[in-house]
Amino acid sequence: MTHQLKVSKPEQSFRDIPYEELGPQKGASKKNYLSMAYGVPVAIFLLVIVICLLIKSSGDEQNVTRPILSCRQGNCDSNAACSEDKQNCVCNKGFQGDGLSCADIDECINETHNCSEHAICTNLFGSHNCSCLTGLHGDGWSCKDVDECKTSSTNCSDRAFCNNTVGSYNCLCLEGFQGDGMSCQDIDECIDNIHNWSAHAYCSNTVGSHDCICLSGFRGDARSCIDVDECNTNMYNCSDHELCINTVGSYICICRPGFRGDGRSCLDVDECNRNMHNCSNNEFCINTVGSYNCICRPGFHGDGRSCLDVDECITNMHNCSDHEFCVNTVGSYNCICRPGFRGDERSCIDVDECITNMHNCSDHEFCVNTVGSYNCICRPGFRRDERSCLDVDECITNMHNCSDHEFCINTVGSYNCICHPGFETNGHACNDANECNYGTHKCDKNAVCTNTIGSYKCYCNSGFSGDGLVCHDVDECRNGLFHFCDFHATCKNSAGTYTCSCKDGFHGNGRKCSDTNECKDAGHLCNDHAYCRNTVGSYSCVCKTGYEGNGWDCEDIDECLHGTSTCSSNANCINTQGSYRCQGTDGHHITWNHDVSFSFPGLSAERPVSLNGGSRFVVIIVTMLQLLW
Repeated sequence: MTHQLKVSKPEQSFRDIPYEELGPQKGASKKNYLSMAYGVPVAIFLLVIVICLLIKSSGDEQNVTRPILSCRQGNCDSNAACSEDKQNCVCNKGFQGDGLSCADIDECINETHNCSEHAICTNLFGSHNCSCLTGLHGDGWSCKDVDECKTSSTNCSDRAFCNNTVGSYNCLCLEGFQGDGMSCQDIDECIDNIHNWSAHAYCSNTVGSHDCICLSGFRGDARSCIDVDECNTNMYNCSDHELCINTVGSYICICRPGFRGDGRSCLDVDECNRNMHNCSNNEFCINTVGSYNCICRPGFHGDGRSCLDVDECITNMHNCSDHEFCVNTVGSYNCICRPGFRGDERSCIDVDECITNMHNCSDHEFCVNTVGSYNCICRPGFRRDERSCLDVDECITNMHNCSDHEFCINTVGSYNCICHPGFETNGHACNDANECNYGTHKCDKNAVCTNTIGSYKCYCNSGFSGDGLVCHDVDECRNGLFHFCDFHATCKNSAGTYTCSCKDGFHGNGRKCSDTNECKDAGHLCNDHAYCRNTVGSYSCVCKTGYEGNGWDCEDIDECLHGTSTCSSNANCINTQGSYRCQGTDGHHITWNHDVSFSFPGLSAERPVSLNGGSRFVVIIVTMLQLLW
C-alpha cells in the first residue's frame, strides 16, 4: 500500500511576523522569537535531507512484503468473511483458499455438483448451474424426456412414423416408401415387380402403393390372367361375311369362303368373272353373294349341271374361227368372239383387258394382258393366296429399312418409319430431340436438365437433393457438416444455400468472426468508476478500489462508516469519493489511506512513500517536529 506525505506551508512564516506583534502578552521572549525565526528553516532543511534519503531507499523496498493485517483490519478476500472469533478469514461457500485469497471452486470439473445425469453442468462464480440436455426438460437437477412425436416438433417426413427415444426420436418411412425418415420417396413396385404380377397384367404405380389389372383381352386377379375367348363370348365385331378366330389376348376376323378382304372389310368374290366356277361351256355363270349359279345357255338344255346343245356347233358344222365361239341358235348358230377378243363374225382380235379396263384385278394387283385373256399379278407389298392378294407385313417379316431409332408401322401395301420417343425427323432420318432445349422435360425447377441420346437426365442443383424430377432443399445448417460458418457465427438456411452472421460480441463476414473488444471500442456499459475487462465474445466490469457494486453500478465505499479506515484514534476520518482522509483533532490534518499527508506550519512538501520501515521513521520524525512546533 502506497502512502503520501503532505506537509503544507502556512500562509505567513514566523520570520515575517515582527517581535513586537508577538509581545509579552503572547508569551514570547526575544530568545524564543529568534529560535522560531531561524530554527525553523534549519529544521526544514534537515527534514528535507531525511525525506530525500528515505525516498531513495523506498524504491529499493517497493517489493517488501506487506504485513498481513488481522481480520478486523479488513484484509479478508472479497469472497471471504471473518470467523466467529474475528481472528481468521474464511472463504465463502463456492470458494477455496486461505481467506486472504479465495478462488472459485469449479463444481462441474470436481464433480461436486448435483446436476441430473441428463443435464449439463455450467460453472458460475461461486456456484454452478444445471441445464437439461436437448430433448429433455426440467430444472437441471431433475430432467424428463420430451416426447417430440407428441409435441409435433419433429422433422419427420409426412410419409414417415415418428418413434420417440430418450432425449431424441427416430423417423421410419411408412410401407411403400423408402428413405432416412426425414425424406421418404415412393417405392415403384411396378419396376421392381416385387409382387410377381402376371405377364398379361398392367401395373400402375401410385404414391405409397400400386394397382394392377389384367390387360385387355384377359381376365383374372392380375396375378393370374386368363385369355378371354371373344368369339365364344360374342365380344367380337366381325361382320356377317367374316369368321371370328380367337387369339391369345385378342381375336382376328377372316373372310368367309366366297369373300375376300383384310378381315376388317370383306367383299363378295365374283367367281364368274374370276373364272373360279365350274360351269360348263354350255352354261352361263351367274354370280351370287358368296357363291354362283350355272344356267344353260340359250340353245342348250339340261338341269344346269349338264346342258346339251342342239345345234350345228356340236356337230361342228360351223365355220367359226378359233377365236370365236359357235353359238347355237334355234336352227342356226352364231360365231362370237371368244372372251378376250373382239371383232365381227369374220375376224376376232385380241382385246387388251388391261388397257380397256375390262379386267377384274383388284387395286392390289397389276393387270397383265394375254392372248384372249389377262392375268392379275400382286403388286409389291402384297402376296397372293388362293383367290386374292394379301398385304405383306414388312415390319413382322423384317423386310423394312427403318433405322434403330425408328418404329416400323405396317400400311396396306407398304410401311412407314416413325421416330422413337426422344427423336425427331428432318425428313430423311431420325435425330436426337433435345428435350432440355425444347422445354419438354419433367425436371424439377431446382434441377439441371442434361440431354442424352433419345432421352435426358435431371440433376438437382447445388444445395438441393433428390432424383432430379423432385428436388428438396438441403439444410446445411442442420448438422453443421455442410456449411463454412465460423464457430462464433450463426448459420441461417435458405433455399439452395445459407448465410453466416457473427454472434453478438464478434464481428466479421460470418465465415470468419473475430472477438469485438468492447472495452477498446467504447462499446461497453461499465460504470465510470469501474474497470472494463474484455472477454471472448463479451466483457466484464469490476469496480475500482474504493467502490463497490456489480461493475455496471458502482457506489462509493464509506471507509469511515464501515470502520475500514486506518485513521489514528486521535484523528477524524472524513470520507471522500473513492477514498477518505484523516483530520487531526488539533487542527492539523493527516490523510492516511492510500495517501498519507501531514500539515505543519512553516513546511510544505508532498511525496508518496511506501509505509515500510523507513517511512514509519519519517512519520515519527515529522510527528515529533509537529509536537515541538
